Amino acid sequence: MAGHSQNWNVNSDQWAATDALGRKVRDYNAAGEKKKDKVVAMFYWTWHQGNDDTTYHVKNITEILRKYPEAMKDYHHPAWGNKQPGFFFWEQPLLGYYKTTDTWVLRKNAEMLTDADIDTEFFDCT
Repeated sequence: MAGHSQNWNVNSDQWAATDALGRKVRDYNAAGEKKKDKVVAMFYWTWHQGNDDTTYHVKNITEILRKYPEAMKDYHHPAWGNKQPGFFFWEQPLLGYYKTTDTWVLRKNAEMLTDADIDTEFFDCT
């Protein structure tokens, strides 16, 4: 029905996941009941916006270091290109490279963090 929303339990404590490095989320047998004395926090950057170099060319740190491992400890290595102004991504986000003016991406990120039962978020708006 248009205009009506429904709430349901997404059972995030029953999710299974494996990351790109093959690391697995612990299952119920290993982790047990939800811990009452634990807090899960997420640091979230909101500064991917404006007319900066991510508008024209994305700089993916993981890809740069795969191709030029020597750049890891060399701030002036040519692989980093023109650093000012601009933003770098550690890796391509799940929903692709985006600007924080894309409300669909921001809402989807908020939905996924809520579904994952994150207790608190820190926003870097610098």
